[in-house]
Amino acid sequence: MRLPPHFDPEALPNQELVLHNAQCAFLATPNRLVLPGSGLIVPLEPRATVLDLTPEEWMATFELLHEAKEWIDERYTPDGYNIGWNNGRVCAGAEVVAASGALERRVAGQAPASEPCR
Repeated sequence: MRLPPHFDPEALPNQELVLHNAQCAFLATPNRLVLPGSGLIVPLEPRATVLDLTPEEWMATFELLHEAKEWIDERYTPDGYNIGWNNGRVCAGAEVVAASGALERRVAGQAPASEPCR
């Protein structure tokens, strides 16, 4: 399995490859903005936006989302989740424009999530 360079855990030391299937991977991406266990689902084939995913990638992403939720539930028992896709540099504020879906665990009493783009 090979990840796009901008999601390679060896290039980004704070990322950990946790789960994967034939189409996508779940990377735990702890940082100062999200709780440990939170992460990104990324397609193995680089895509500019989530709207560029193939039907097969969508199904694989859906399956991996549920597997990642189970993985987080077993380790962290969160009270809820923020789940979302960023599309485009303006909304995402990303350095690299690439399809990735965030799965962020939330706990009661945690500071509110940042304002989403609407």
